[in-house]
Amino acid sequence: MYAPRTRETTTTTGTGNVTLGGAATGFQSFNTAFGTSTTQNLFIYVLVDSTNQWEVGEGHLSASTTLVRDTVQASSNSGSLINIAAGTTQVFNSWAGGSIVDTYATPGANT
Repeated sequence: MYAPRTRETTTTTGTGNVTLGGAATGFQSFNTAFGTSTTQNLFIYVLVDSTNQWEVGEGHLSASTTLVRDTVQASSNSGSLINIAAGTTQVFNSWAGGSIVDTYATPGANT
C-alpha cells in the first residue's frame, strides 16, 4: 500500500523492529496512513540510516509506533536486513519496485 507524504524518523539501532518517532513536519505518521494490524495492512517502507545504509521492504505496524520489517526487497546489505547504525534514520513510504506500470509505453495496453 502507498500513502503520500508518510515519513518519520527513528533512533532505533540493530536488525529488529523499528520504533518510529512521530511524523516529520509536513508529513503524516505510518499509523495515520495505515493503522496497526498483524499483516493485513502491509506497506512498503524505506530506511536510510546515518551511515547511508538503506533498506526497502514490506512491513506493518504491530503497534502505533512499532514497524515490523516483514520482508526485505532490496538493501545495501545484499538484500538482507541492514544493521541500523546509531543516529537518526529516515523512514518513509514509497511505491513498490515494479508496481508502477507505464501503460502508455506498452502498445495496445489501453485498448
